[in-house]
Amino acid sequence: MSTISKQLGLLIRKFYRNKGLTQKDFAKKIGYSRSYISEIVTGSRVISEDIKIAFSNKFGFEIEDLLKTGKESRISKSKEGEKMEGKLYDVEGLSQERIDILQEMIDNWKTEDARKRKEERKQRASITKSKKNNSA
Repeated sequence: MSTISKQLGLLIRKFYRNKGLTQKDFAKKIGYSRSYISEIVTGSRVISEDIKIAFSNKFGFEIEDLLKTGKESRISKSKEGEKMEGKLYDVEGLSQERIDILQEMIDNWKTEDARKRKEERKQRASITKSKKNNSA
């Protein structure tokens, strides 16, 4: 497997994670199985033209644009580019099992954080409502 394929696989993982998607969600969005996408992001499968087309149709730019930087990249000035800055973690060399465990942990943390934010919003709304009732 070429270095570019491995690098592109990692960038695809970075892309879907920064969009808040799990590997399964990403695979569903572009119409492929999670296991197929797993093989791509771990570098054990070459990205087919069909995958490239599905990605482009869904996200509006070419997969190869993930490799480009600066002025070359069509996504560098987009919100996607801003979200992706500095968020790639090196998991190369880890087994797929460990990568899946890490992804599950990250997904759980995101769920937990979302739950905490929701609870904080409820508390703020309750305080605001209480203040309004007391002033009336």
